[in-house]
Amino acid sequence: MAAKLMARARIHNGVDLTALSDLIAEVKANPELGKLQVQAHAQWQGGGRCVIRLSPPGENGGTESPPFSIAADSLSSLVADQGAANAGQLLLAALASDLVAGFVRNASQRGIRIESLDIETDGVLELDHQLGLRESPDEGLGGISVNLRVDADNNVEQLEDLWSEAQQTSPIISLLRTSGRISFSCTVVRSKQRAD
Repeated sequence: MAAKLMARARIHNGVDLTALSDLIAEVKANPELGKLQVQAHAQWQGGGRCVIRLSPPGENGGTESPPFSIAADSLSSLVADQGAANAGQLLLAALASDLVAGFVRNASQRGIRIESLDIETDGVLELDHQLGLRESPDEGLGGISVNLRVDADNNVEQLEDLWSEAQQTSPIISLLRTSGRISFSCTVVRSKQRAD
């Protein structure tokens, strides 16, 4: 009974603090464990629609587990509601999800109880650039705004510090800021009907 109470006491805001502490110790001892291979594979379905398979994080993109799938449409969904998210929405969703996780992790480690937490992300997609009407995006246009709304049992300054720390430790923000590291490759395949 005491063991169950101790285990329950180590769960805060739905975060298993014992498992989190163990993970931090493992990554500190072996930094390579903190580098997760993540993969997304988009398969065209016609028009601007594709199905994206997201492999769970892990070695080789988590091939030991079945992938998650989501539908996306970054062409027709920009001009009409086609029931699928566009690329901008998926990017903002990834950012919001990452910041929720960072804020909750930091709050839980400090024993701060969260009653509610919402993150809203906004951005501007430049259709004229995507449609080939302009060679390069405007430097001053667009951008992303992120707003946190939180009810937690701590003072405003401490919650603002947690919000700042969530941003500083966000892998998605880090990836966006270092996007100069993106590499591209192309493999051309020919169907047997079209082979030269």
